[in-house]
Amino acid sequence: MDDILILHNDYNELCNILTQIENELIKIKLNINKKKTHIKTLRDGFLFLGFIYRITNSGKIIKSLNGDNVKHEKRKLKKMVKKSKLGLIAKSKIDECYRCWKENASFGNSYKLLKRMDNYYESLWR
Repeated sequence: MDDILILHNDYNELCNILTQIENELIKIKLNINKKKTHIKTLRDGFLFLGFIYRITNSGKIIKSLNGDNVKHEKRKLKKMVKKSKLGLIAKSKIDECYRCWKENASFGNSYKLLKRMDNYYESLWR
């Protein structure tokens, strides 16, 4: 993975760290993607490895699945089920693929989302 997350309570220190990282990357002829590199507060929330992290007023951290990942999975499942009905893919392969996605999604606060996805997946086979 090439993703990195640095947490610190001092904005200026984060700016210094970012500058140091950029300088080290320049030495090995790499650069930072300016569109994806941000320094922001935890209250705004942030996207990291497919999950959105937010902090509540009480200090609790909420981890929820990125909505784009859900849309992508729905489209993928729909295509795979269609291929399975044509006999090109075994249903067991699709079940395994969905189970793996669901296992990853379960690491977030996603109980209701997983129930909706189960209903959607079942409806594809009708």
